[in-house]
Amino acid sequence: MKIRVDYSICDDFIDGAIMGALKADAMRWCSSWSAEEGAKLLITRVNDEEHRLTREKIEKGLLVLARRYPYHFNDLIRPGGKSKTSIVGSADLLIQCALFGKERPL
Repeated sequence: MKIRVDYSICDDFIDGAIMGALKADAMRWCSSWSAEEGAKLLITRVNDEEHRLTREKIEKGLLVLARRYPYHFNDLIRPGGKSKTSIVGSADLLIQCALFGKERPL
């Protein structure tokens, strides 16, 4: 049986989670990042490939996160009593899902 559940997620919450991830975990696999008009962020990976993180990619990344990594999806949208480190790790995984469609190996 499949059950569909719709969530409304505030842009400010996603922006805050992503910025938190970039300040912490994402720097493990990302050599640099910067803001750019028309994209949430410009991410440059270690091998110098550039990837733009747009709203559309974030939306697709949330779907990938929910399907492939439901624990992290739940952690991100319902932080409740979770530690900030756990939320940052889930936001980092969201960025990877948005840019690459899955978790990237280090």
